[in-house]
This record gives sequence, C-alpha cells and structure tokens, in this order.
Amino acid sequence: TIMTERAKTSWTSHLIADRPVLHNPSGPSVQYPDWELFHWRGTQIPRQWIMAPNEVDPANALKWENIDQRLALCEILGWGKIIEKLNPTTIDKDENPMFGELLECTLPDVGRTRFLRAQCGTGRTITLLVDENATTAVEAGAKSYGLPVDLYRLTKVRT
Repeated sequence: TIMTERAKTSWTSHLIADRPVLHNPSGPSVQYPDWELFHWRGTQIPRQWIMAPNEVDPANALKWENIDQRLALCEILGWGKIIEKLNPTTIDKDENPMFGELLECTLPDVGRTRFLRAQCGTGRTITLLVDENATTAVEAGAKSYGLPVDLYRLTKVRT
C-alpha cells in the first residue's frame, strides 16, 4: 500500500523524539536499590543539593567548578541568596514593589548579569535572571513575559 504524506509524518514523529530530560526537584531522578542519581534540568548534581538544600552554602554556587552544575545550584537555592554574596548594584527601582528593582552584578566566569527583584502576588520576594540589556525594572519584567512595557505596566498582580 502507498502511505499518505500525513501518515508518514505521523509515523516519523513516533520514531524520532527528543530524549527525556532528567529532573526531579524533590528526590532522585533515577533510583535503584543500591544507587541513585540526582538531576536538575538534565544536569547531574550532588544528592545534598536536592535532599538538604538548606545545608548548602550559597557561596558554592559562585565557585563550583562545573558551570552547568553551578547554574543548577543557583536555581535550586534561588538567585536572591546568590546575588547577595556579590553586592549587586541597583540600576533602577520602581516605586511599585511588584515591578521591583533592576540589579546588576558580575557572576564568576559569566560576567555582567542583570536580575529583577520584585514582589509577587503572594507577597514573597522573587529574584529572576533577566535580559542584560534591560534598563529599567519595568522593562526587565516586561521582557521576561514577552510583553511590551505599556501592556506590562497594566499588570495588577504578579503570580
């Protein structure tokens, strides 16, 4: 029989697929009776980073040799804890805490990096890695959502 073009495409998509990315933010990503592995967004990391993150020194995220693991640790611990070790400079601060403060610091082996520290709808403070070319806190927030600044300014609550 002759396979239609649509059927070929469907068949091919079942044969060719991306490999799964190992990730588990609360336990092992692979576990057997005698060993286990821990991964963060596909990067293998030490057990302690997932199982006891409060015992990990945030300074490790600045000096860890493997840069992929370093990035994973920054995400696990939260950028807020990491950048405080680097004495960030305020680039811009909006009067509305939801739009926050645009910060800049130099990450080892990365260079000049910008972050947005803002208040979310729950009242918690969040710190996000943002576009290095953002010049205001509002612009950084807008770019993180892929929105124009004027539309982002209309935001009532961030969640």
